[in-house]
Amino acid sequence: MRQISIRSFATHRAPERVRAWNQHFSTWLREGKPVFPHTITEGGLTEAPDALTAMPAGKYTGNVVVKIS
Repeated sequence: MRQISIRSFATHRAPERVRAWNQHFSTWLREGKPVFPHTITEGGLTEAPDALTAMPAGKYTGNVVVKIS
């Protein structure tokens, strides 16, 4: 019989990991390593419905911004 357990990560259970993560991540930020993908759609509010329906369809990666002007 095979089993799997899924357990969420909670910071209160591992404060030493949080400190280590903060040190690593702050270094990465200074070096410009993390990339936060986003998509900017042009066309104002008329494009907003299309942008909203495209998100769950997987058309965009990351945040979606609808440029108004």
